[in-house]
Amino acid sequence: MMMSICFVELFRKQRARCGVVLQFKVAVERVFPWWAGREAYERAAAGGARGKLLLHMAAPEPPAPPAPTAPPAPPHS
Repeated sequence: MMMSICFVELFRKQRARCGVVLQFKVAVERVFPWWAGREAYERAAAGGARGKLLLHMAAPEPPAPPAPTAPPAPPHS
């Protein structure tokens, strides 16, 4: 059964009044850079993750692949 956000917030406030700090811990399996979203989706779709899969939206872009080099021209005969 999923708890509503309102219930969780009410529970947190009641605990705070009693001097008890409520903390949640979330297991994270892997953090993917934003540009690896497809890989993250494929991992999630495969199932069996033992924690959350996150996308890091501030990750820098990957370096550009090197430009392809043209094959050498055949010698003139």
